[in-house]
Amino acid sequence: MWEKVRLSEIVDTSSGGTPNRSVKEYWENGDIPWIKSGQLKDCLIDGAEEFITEKGLKSSSAKLVDKGTLLLALYGATAGKLGFLGLNATTNQAICAIKPKKENLINTKYLYYYLLSQRSEIIKDSEGGAQPNISQNYVNNIQISLPPLPIQKRIAEILDTADALRRKDEALLKKYDELAQAIFIDMFGDIMLNEKNYPIFEFGKLCEELFLGLTSKVDYVNCNGVPLIRATDINKGELSFKNVKFISQEQHKKLTARRITRRGDVLISKSGTLGTCAIVDTDEEFSTYESIFTVRPKKELLSNVFLVSLVRNPSFQEKLLGGKVGAGVAHLNLNMLRDFTLPLPPIELQDKFVSISNSIENLINVSVKSKTDSESLFNSLLQKAFNGELIV
Repeated sequence: MWEKVRLSEIVDTSSGGTPNRSVKEYWENGDIPWIKSGQLKDCLIDGAEEFITEKGLKSSSAKLVDKGTLLLALYGATAGKLGFLGLNATTNQAICAIKPKKENLINTKYLYYYLLSQRSEIIKDSEGGAQPNISQNYVNNIQISLPPLPIQKRIAEILDTADALRRKDEALLKKYDELAQAIFIDMFGDIMLNEKNYPIFEFGKLCEELFLGLTSKVDYVNCNGVPLIRATDINKGELSFKNVKFISQEQHKKLTARRITRRGDVLISKSGTLGTCAIVDTDEEFSTYESIFTVRPKKELLSNVFLVSLVRNPSFQEKLLGGKVGAGVAHLNLNMLRDFTLPLPPIELQDKFVSISNSIENLINVSVKSKTDSESLFNSLLQKAFNGELIV
């Protein structure tokens, strides 16, 4: 059985600080990297967003930390996140710097993966306020299983390989997304600037149906009712019934007596972020909440796949929202969307884009499966590593 020790027995910890921002001499023309907790994303940190001066360093609790040091975010939105310093730098007070007392005591990569495996427990122990708050004292008292150094290194190497695989899959998905955006721009230019002189249409005239979800009082029932789709149910770009709430069959029929969403329609969020949308790919009946527009394009004019790419396009959002890209759109109403004017490429060109888009989507689906598998493999190895099951 491996020995268990407190971190304080094998590492030194420290936290950083923030020089007074009202003193220009502490920040202007600074050349000392100053790392914020928001930069900790379980990755190598090889650059800084801000820099402080020598005066700023000496006048604050900021400390110069050596390249290769392991960093842990103590509080805020990134609490529990980790990072490796790829350069000598200072940090803010929301970061705990962790450095082995001696190189032959613990492998830093092994410690990184151990803390990664314990993150949920660490966050659970630090809950109580609006956000997790991990104290430096808590970090010092974390107990870690400590096998001999050669085994630590071997475990770190195995986990590095599995981690590289899942990161490769993640990067590939990002590339496919960038490719789809690049193809859209290549085919249609900056769509809202109408660089290719497409005819202008009012959005409402491109739709067979354009309506808002129910606005009356909702009476939720148990899971024997009818699904009520909200903005949160399309926030990943596809329609999900995983966490839906339900209304009664009677209320559903009353609310959808005249208009009901069906396969092929596009759901667009009016609250949250406008780019959130999904194509209905089911024949299951459901109601939609007031946070969602249902759009049924006229097939001879507007492709639903093209529409989704259009709505996600920053140029489209910027014009519709008056220059506030990514802003909350709770104020967006039905008339604004119906009366909105936009250039429209011919349906033949839209269909060509759809064909290319579908090919990319097929590649994305394969990559999503690969990413899911590599993520599962990594998490499995991570748990086995510190239960003594990876290397006996």
